[in-house]
Amino acid sequence: ANGKCGSCDLWLNESTLPAYPEAPPPEEANKGVHMHPEDEIIFVTQGNIRLGNMIYEAGAALAVTRDTFYGFHPGPDGLSFVTFRPSSTNQIRFAAGGDYVHSSFWDSIGAIPYLNPVPA
Repeated sequence: ANGKCGSCDLWLNESTLPAYPEAPPPEEANKGVHMHPEDEIIFVTQGNIRLGNMIYEAGAALAVTRDTFYGFHPGPDGLSFVTFRPSSTNQIRFAAGGDYVHSSFWDSIGAIPYLNPVPA
């Protein structure tokens, strides 16, 4: 969902993906390889995340440096995670070519109530 914050530069996204029991074949795994122009932290809240041949369980935090190509898939228990980036952009560059800059869909959703900043 949209993690826009009117008073800060932080992009926050919560996602859930269905279980993927087996490691995907290389041609499928490579489809999702991408990078972002800012550093990123992915925190696994439920299930597990598959990075190559490794599977990390809920509670894992993955730091990805900006402009680093990477890809992942949900593990056999599915995957729920939160992504943090120190920017309000959600730009993606895919290794196979093509950029994705913004989806107006999230603008129509608006901010999620629990993401509103707490007044100081």
